[in-house]
Amino acid sequence: MKVLIVDDNRDNLEMLGTLLSGNGYEVSLSVNGKEALEKLYSERFNLIISDVLMPVMDGFRLCQECKKDKKLKVIPFIFYTATYVDKKDEEFALYLGAQKFIRKPKTPDKLLEIVKGIFNNAHELNMKPQKSLTEEKKDVLELYSERLINKLEKKMLDLESEINKRKQVEMELRQLSKKQAVLLKEVNHRVRNNLTALLSMVFSEKDLLERKKLHKYIPFLNDLTARIQGLSVVHTMLTDSGWENLKLDQLCKKVINATLKYIYSSKRIKLNIISSDVFVDSNQAHNLALIINELFTNSLKYALQDRDRIAIEIKITEEDGNIVFRYSDDGPGYPQEMIRGDYSKISTGFELISGTIKHSILGRLKLSNDNGAVTTIVFGKV
Repeated sequence: MKVLIVDDNRDNLEMLGTLLSGNGYEVSLSVNGKEALEKLYSERFNLIISDVLMPVMDGFRLCQECKKDKKLKVIPFIFYTATYVDKKDEEFALYLGAQKFIRKPKTPDKLLEIVKGIFNNAHELNMKPQKSLTEEKKDVLELYSERLINKLEKKMLDLESEINKRKQVEMELRQLSKKQAVLLKEVNHRVRNNLTALLSMVFSEKDLLERKKLHKYIPFLNDLTARIQGLSVVHTMLTDSGWENLKLDQLCKKVINATLKYIYSSKRIKLNIISSDVFVDSNQAHNLALIINELFTNSLKYALQDRDRIAIEIKITEEDGNIVFRYSDDGPGYPQEMIRGDYSKISTGFELISGTIKHSILGRLKLSNDNGAVTTIVFGKV
C-alpha cells in the first residue's frame, strides 16, 4: 500500500514517513499541496495524509482538487493537523470529502490503527458515491475563506503572544551579555519569519478572493495586512536600534507610510506629523503601532467617504510627566455617543484602540470634535 504524506514541516514529514515505512507501507513525501498534486497525477497512491496549513497550496485546497478529479476522488484522504483544530474546521474537512480529521499529536499506535482501519474499509469507501464539489463551488469557496480568515485572526493573536514572550526574553538577555547577541538574533529571525509568513498568507488569500469575486472579505484582509505591517515596521525599527527606545514621531511616519503601501487610495492625503523628541520603549511601540494604524485606517474609511482629500495632524508633547498623543483629521468628526464613551455600535477596530490604551499602555482616551475628529491619548513616559 502506497501512502502520500503532505506537510511543510520537515520533522513532522520524516517522523510520520518513518513510522509508516517501518510498518510495511510504501511512502512518498511532499512539502505542499501543489507538489503533492503533481505526484498524484503521475503515480498511484492508496492513501493521502495531509496537514492543512502549508504554503503554495494548503491541505483544504489539495483535498478539494482531489475530490474534483475522477481518478483521485476515490483515494481516501486524512487530515492530520495541529493548527486547524476547531470543530468547524473538522466539519469543513469532512464536507470536502475527507475520510478522517485527526488533531495532532497522536501516539504512533493510534495513528497506525487509524491507517489500518482506512485500508480495511477501502472497498466500502470506494463503493460509496463521491459527491461532486463543482456544483457547490461557491459554497466551498466561501466556507474555505471563512476558515482561513478565522485562522488568520488566531495567528495574529498567537503572533502578539510571541512578541510579548520575545520582549520578556529580550529583557533577560540584557543581563546575559555574552549570549544576548546570538539569542536575540534567533528571536528576531523567528518573529520576522512569522510576520512574513502571515503577510504571504494574507496576500495569497486576497488574490484568491479577488479572482473568485468574493469581495466582502477584502476589507477585512486589508485591515489585517495593515496591522501586520505595522508590527513589522516596529520590529524592524527596534531591531535596527538594538532594542533602544524609539522616537515616536518617526514611528508614526513609518507605520502610516507602510499602511498606505498596502491600502491603495486614490484620494489626496495631507499628513502633518509635528516633530517631537518624545521616545517610547519597545512595549509601548508595539501597542502604539496598532493604535496608529487603526486611527489612520479609520480616517481613510470614514473621513474620506464623500470627499477627495483629507488633512491629518499628529502632535506629540510631554505634560506633567506624561506623553500626550493627539491625532486629528478634518473629517465629519465623531458621533456624540462615541464622545460620551459608548463604542457599542462601532467597528472592532476602535474597540481594539480603546482596549489597547486601557490595558496595554495604561493610558487614558479622550474623543472630541474640533473641525473634525480629535483623538487624545495620555500615557506614562518611559
